[in-house]
Amino acid sequence: MKTSFTYLRNGISVLLLSIAFTSAFSQTGNPAISNLKATVQNNNLVINWNVAETATSNYCEVQASEDGITFSTIGLVMGADPKQPNSFSFKQGLKKLKPGHVFYRVLNMENSGRSYASNAVKTTK
Repeated sequence: MKTSFTYLRNGISVLLLSIAFTSAFSQTGNPAISNLKATVQNNNLVINWNVAETATSNYCEVQASEDGITFSTIGLVMGADPKQPNSFSFKQGLKKLKPGHVFYRVLNMENSGRSYASNAVKTTK
């Protein structure tokens, strides 16, 4: 997966490329991620999910797609809800999202370096 970021520095546009390598043991649709829901509420995309108690999450990548096949990272979630240790949430204004993104998934990055991708879900309003 390749992610690019652009920012201005001293009036000059700088492009940063970030390449993340996932383990050869990555799995899709792993039961470690459950209850994934993507909804639109008050002009915000809200994604909620749970991670199994046995998972050792380092962080989660929230990914978006126009076709449900090719995904790009739109955000990172570094920790769970303190009141519910296995519950995660991501919220972003619709204005910040690329038009056409309607499929979402979560990539759980474990402390061991392994990663698990959830199944893709489509946004609901």
